[in-house]
Amino acid sequence: MSEEVDTSGFNNTITFRLEPEGTGTRLFFEQAGLDLDSPLGRNAYENMSRGWPGLLRRIDSALAA
Repeated sequence: MSEEVDTSGFNNTITFRLEPEGTGTRLFFEQAGLDLDSPLGRNAYENMSRGWPGLLRRIDSALAA
């Protein structure tokens, strides 16, 4: 699944991929497209970098339930 989002003037693609691994499933996550040379892209990267770990932890606990 991939979704391209136009957020305040910059394009940003977030990709989630699921692959079987052993008796479970591995989640791959990638965010691409932020222009780190622009102040807007750099700010978005820094803010999103702080937010994604918490979101991914919540996904893990939701999947375990």
